[in-house]
Amino acid sequence: MSEFVEVCWFIYGIRVGKTFFGYKVFHSRGKTASVEFSWEKAMNPLLIGWVHTHGPFGFYPSERDNATMRSWVRAKNRPMICGISCDGIIVWYDYFRNKDLSIGNHPMRVTEENGFVFGTRYL
Repeated sequence: MSEFVEVCWFIYGIRVGKTFFGYKVFHSRGKTASVEFSWEKAMNPLLIGWVHTHGPFGFYPSERDNATMRSWVRAKNRPMICGISCDGIIVWYDYFRNKDLSIGNHPMRVTEENGFVFGTRYL
């Protein structure tokens, strides 16, 4: 049995309020609990988030996922999305800055077809 390796795609697109439109780009492979990516591509102003595999680890963001997403929301100074894929199903989360400047997250409803993704926060 081979070791699980995470896979990640950047999501480039636009966001209007709680709704986003994007496209999966820049497929990358990593290790069991991490994935490497290009900082140059991550700093692109079109980056609105990413989706990555969790293998057998479930649909919920890990502590590393949460810390990473909080850092990106602060760095980009805007909300970011994170999709977590487990067994072929993707659960999406919206990370954003609360009124007290803490970083919160809510699940999202997302439709994906041929790499194009459209979603909205429903809480």
